Amino acid sequence: MLLDEECFSIGRIKVLPQQDTLICGDKTITIQSMTTRLLCYMAEQPDKVISREDLKTHIWNNTSTTAHTISQHIYLLRQALNSLDPDSQYILTVTGKQASGYRMLAQLTLAGQGEKPAKKRPGLSSRAGKFIGQSSLFTRNILISGILLLTCSLVFIYSIYPITWTHSLLPQQVTFIEGRERNAAVSPDGSLIAYSHKDPNSPFWTIRLQQLEGEQQVVSLTPNPAIAMSTADKAVAKLGHHVYEDFPVFTPDGKGVSFLRFHRGNKAFYHIEINPDKLTFGPETKLLDIDEFDDMARIAWIDQDNFVYSSHMGEDTTPYKLYKYNTRTRKTIQLTSPPLYGRGDYLFDVSPDGKNIAIIRKKVGGYFLYFYDLTLDKLTEIANIGQRQRNNITWLDNKAVLYLNDLGYLTRYRLDTEQFEPYSESKDIGYYPVKARNNRAIVMQQEWSYLSNGASIVSAINPRTQPGKNQAKAPGFFTELIPPTGHHRLATWAGDERVVYSRLNPNKSQEIRLLSKQENRLLLYFDQEVTWPPQISVRPDSNEALINADNSCFLIDIATQQVSQLCPDGINPKYASWSKDGQWLYFSLSKNDQWPLMRMGRMGFPIERFGPENVAIAKEGWDGKLYFRPKKSIDIYQYDPETDSSSLLIDRQLMLGFFTNNDFQVTREGIYYSDRVDEESNLYFYEFASQSRQFVMARPSNYENFSINDDETTIYFSRPGDSESHLFRIQ
Repeated sequence: MLLDEECFSIGRIKVLPQQDTLICGDKTITIQSMTTRLLCYMAEQPDKVISREDLKTHIWNNTSTTAHTISQHIYLLRQALNSLDPDSQYILTVTGKQASGYRMLAQLTLAGQGEKPAKKRPGLSSRAGKFIGQSSLFTRNILISGILLLTCSLVFIYSIYPITWTHSLLPQQVTFIEGRERNAAVSPDGSLIAYSHKDPNSPFWTIRLQQLEGEQQVVSLTPNPAIAMSTADKAVAKLGHHVYEDFPVFTPDGKGVSFLRFHRGNKAFYHIEINPDKLTFGPETKLLDIDEFDDMARIAWIDQDNFVYSSHMGEDTTPYKLYKYNTRTRKTIQLTSPPLYGRGDYLFDVSPDGKNIAIIRKKVGGYFLYFYDLTLDKLTEIANIGQRQRNNITWLDNKAVLYLNDLGYLTRYRLDTEQFEPYSESKDIGYYPVKARNNRAIVMQQEWSYLSNGASIVSAINPRTQPGKNQAKAPGFFTELIPPTGHHRLATWAGDERVVYSRLNPNKSQEIRLLSKQENRLLLYFDQEVTWPPQISVRPDSNEALINADNSCFLIDIATQQVSQLCPDGINPKYASWSKDGQWLYFSLSKNDQWPLMRMGRMGFPIERFGPENVAIAKEGWDGKLYFRPKKSIDIYQYDPETDSSSLLIDRQLMLGFFTNNDFQVTREGIYYSDRVDEESNLYFYEFASQSRQFVMARPSNYENFSINDDETTIYFSRPGDSESHLFRIQ
């Protein structure tokens, strides 16, 4: 048994089981004896899925051991391994009909033995979604990891690429209208581009069409987002005029543009016929409804009758799959089945001849290049191409594809020679490359994020409790606490003059940070690509903040920065809130298309049904009642546990869909809530005593999230910095 060995290694970590010690390089840590037993048992059975029943029998010798206990020890083991080797994944959680449990991914080496020959695609790989607690070793670990990653990447690149640059690219700006542009498409002949555009005075993204050369005339294909997809359903209409239209694509003949539209909780692909010579267009038609979780769904035409599209086809935790749809027969055929624990096949492009699909698949281990032969119905894996993706792959011709590698260089892969090669000597030239089918032009975007170019954290004096101290609509009313150097969101009051907030970095990593009068410091770091931040909920009268991540939820002590897993694996409460005494966590879980409200004890158990059905977020009031927003609704209801009854309390007018767990706050006297009335984004207060609605102040943005301190004197918001961002052409 490994437990009796003096020393063995898993991956890059040396294990001294009799001393409960782990060593990696110059780092040494001590772990609990039970954690050592767990590690040895899993290391003895590499690549085997070890069930919780196995662990109950062989580690705890107690079949009544709770799932929570096992999850806690698995988490402690993961945390220990991650602190020594943050760039690798050692333990994989497996769920499925055939088997579920945990699997050790690392290579086992006994003392005195050399390592066995590595597999072609080793199981030990860079972790797709990890978080790192701040500690005295944090800076050094990040520095070492960064240097190693850069060195390995350079060695890899220069080992497979000839040292010959094929292009020296000079960017030429092609869009000049005010606002921001993203996700361009180029017509087959290279004469037109279509893209998603946001006017600085509007919250909407709409589809624009313009000439790439000459006068560069611009037309709006969807000029009236406020009336698009109109509905007579009052509850649905409140969800906002429109959130976005994105990912336009031309038909093979260049006479049509298709795109994704997200509107009032619904998503669908739409199509508009165009006259490319006159820049005129006809009415839009719906092509296909898609899943509500398909935020990154897109399509690519094979021919005039068939297109490929990506979809979750289920919960947002499942990976994107590719489907083929025939517009004449209206039949759908599934093409790919990516494994769990990754975003799947959400980046793809169809070759100009319609015979192949180039796919970038996100799975455990990184981003992998695949090709799907539409003639043979065959999927072929090519290689792991990196740990980060810059949001697109495009065909140069029928024999080569282009993408941005980890170091920011445009990279070409040729199907005929099966070789990777650099396409340009220019680094970090832009993002989202797209190539015309019959033209040399490549169009890219300046902006790195799907979100606005940075967002600041601001505060304001509460006019309701501090009358006469400010003018709620004055330009200088808000005080900037955090400048928009990153995308800062979800400022949450943590007591004692402290605010916890999230930061999205340009490399798509996430940070959870603490702001106080004394400092602004890092609490947690998520090295994973996400476009929406983890939700934050601070437990009352404590230093604990709840963070949802890694398909679970965790508590971070904002004073000591100690992290502990709270939720069992598989329970990830997206919108959660604490009871006023901090003993219960309220959240909803999806079950058979319903969202029943649950509550969980502060120690992670018990977990039980409580209160109304179909709940998005619920908050406890000082009167013991619950105040909740139903799923797919913006109104606020009151739930009385004594009578088990619910009633409408606040009839909100309009929101834009940027839901968080903090679009309303319950106090002793009433409820602060965000709303959009007469095209104005404001903050209001509902007073319990008078049952009246009061205007409080104008909000600094359309973001619904806000937080308020304990004495209700200060309110915190996130304010986006909508700077200009345009498209450019390289040739």
